[in-house]
Amino acid sequence: MQESQNLKSLLAYALSRIDSSQKQTDPQLIEAAAFAQPKNFRVVGIDYERSQCEAHFKDSQFGKTAIDEHWANGRHAAETALSQIDTA
Repeated sequence: MQESQNLKSLLAYALSRIDSSQKQTDPQLIEAAAFAQPKNFRVVGIDYERSQCEAHFKDSQFGKTAIDEHWANGRHAAETALSQIDTA
């Protein structure tokens, strides 16, 4: 990941040294400029509450009910976290 970021930074620097009219007409330079654009990411923390079964049995509880409850709790936690993200 770090190497990819370094290459994008290097590409952005190289593109900054090229005449802007050339960057606007050359298809490969246009593609390179799009690739070099920084991408925004947002990391969202998820508060996951373990069920009582998980707390007592740790990872030895693999019954259908326990697994369904585990997935439902995870989905609820993800939906709650995503609903709290501002879209601005």
